[in-house]
Amino acid sequence: MVPVRALGNSLGASVDWDDKTKTVIFQTEDKLLELPINSFQARVNGRMITLDQGAVLKNARSYVPIRFISEQLDAKVTWLPEEREVLIER
Repeated sequence: MVPVRALGNSLGASVDWDDKTKTVIFQTEDKLLELPINSFQARVNGRMITLDQGAVLKNARSYVPIRFISEQLDAKVTWLPEEREVLIER
């Protein structure tokens, strides 16, 4: 789980917040990702997808699953076990 803005901006997506529905929104030219807080369901271009872990609020900040968002925004995600790091490549 990572903060929304840092991930979205680094992957070239605009990031928005719908306060009425408590939903995090990532948008690029061809992708629209919607992640309601505390839900295991996300919408990608209108298609519902079940997540292992949904978006959460912690200390007034939104956190989202890094692998799901990165892969949906066409980035490659690799776990480096020796370094205990996640590598994200576009």
